[in-house]
Amino acid sequence: MVRVLVNLKEEFLLSTEMKEYENLFTEQIRNELKYFTEYRIAYQEIWTLRNVLNVLQWDSEIILPEGGRVERGSQIGLLSGLIHSKYAGESFYKLAERAREENEQKNLPGREERKIEFERLFQDLDRSRRLSQELVEEFSVTTSKAHSIWAKAKRENRFVDFAQILSKIVELSKKQTECYGYQTEAYDALLENYEPGQTAKDLDKLFFNLKNSLKPLIAKGKKSRIRF
Repeated sequence: MVRVLVNLKEEFLLSTEMKEYENLFTEQIRNELKYFTEYRIAYQEIWTLRNVLNVLQWDSEIILPEGGRVERGSQIGLLSGLIHSKYAGESFYKLAERAREENEQKNLPGREERKIEFERLFQDLDRSRRLSQELVEEFSVTTSKAHSIWAKAKRENRFVDFAQILSKIVELSKKQTECYGYQTEAYDALLENYEPGQTAKDLDKLFFNLKNSLKPLIAKGKKSRIRF
């Protein structure tokens, strides 16, 4: 559920940014930036598929009947792989490269904004292209299946029922870190997906300071006569 909400939040924020950015995408730009226009059309298709995937994930975690989970997992895995093949594929990458070069060569309105867009795009593309389609599909199917197992295990207070598939998720996550690469800790590679530039060491400092700040507050709460 948290993963789906994060995805939906990211899509909403990005869609808001894109709506504001569309104001710069005039008829002149469409006519003079041929590759950029083709790139935006291709990206919009990928964007739409991602939104469809988010709806499938949301539905599977909220209202999907138990009998439909196996089929839904297959749908999510297939769609995740399709999105990855389109986004990380050679065709889209080369189109984006041509669009970036075209933007550099022509000094048209919105040039700097497009430059920033390409910087963010290629940072994400370079990471995505390190993952195989098979790994993306397997991870999506596994995490989709894991949610219902976790929910049932939580209700019945039986962690042992969730342990096996959790181990599978950890195993697949480790494979992702090997694909991404890292310098110090494996978790740094995964953290980059959510907090670019942050490391596990940074989080250790954050939680250490948070822990020390909470200690006196907790002690004070224990002495209070007010009960919650």
